[in-house]
Amino acid sequence: MRSSPPRPSHLRASRLRTVGTIVVALLLIAGLVAPAVLAHAQLLSSNPTSGASLPTTDEVSLTFNEDINPDFVQIVAEGPDGDVAAGEPDVSGAVVTQPIAPSGSGPHTVTYRVVSRDGHPVSGSVTFTLTDVEAEAPAAAPTPSEATSETSPAVPETPESATPVSNDEAVASATGTDGEDGGSGAWLVAGGLAGLVAVGGGVAWAARNRRHPEH
Repeated sequence: MRSSPPRPSHLRASRLRTVGTIVVALLLIAGLVAPAVLAHAQLLSSNPTSGASLPTTDEVSLTFNEDINPDFVQIVAEGPDGDVAAGEPDVSGAVVTQPIAPSGSGPHTVTYRVVSRDGHPVSGSVTFTLTDVEAEAPAAAPTPSEATSETSPAVPETPESATPVSNDEAVASATGTDGEDGGSGAWLVAGGLAGLVAVGGGVAWAARNRRHPEH
């Protein structure tokens, strides 16, 4: 006997089972892949929290759900008077800490852009209000007397042991010294001439006696 061909209802049931198996397999795959795809870096919390009001603070910390790549961290901290960032941000795992130096009370905003270890970027901002920040007092301008004392040249002091000498005394002293030297030179010249005359006379007398000896 020949076997009868399969009924159409049996074919439909077989196809439904095949489709059901494929759907279940796809759902399982999606369940495994979806968490990894959806697990982008995101901000979990901040200190101060966004919208908070506090007296003052010297840093803002941001905590993410993944470790942050320290090479791709950008933080901009601004207050009522402009930039208040005080140095580079510090990254420790999933926590980013930005030092700030507030210059006055009022709203402050910290804008961030970071990249997680797996390469997913995340950006956002945190805004809070500082209520008790002491503004730096401007430097006092120097008074006219202080400015004059700083610019006045110093007058050299006259030594107490030095005695001023008048021009007349200086001239008289110089003249007396020159006169004494000149007098000594004149006496030496006169003495030399007298000696020469005496020697010449002696030589002449001796020559005369040789020519005319006494008899």
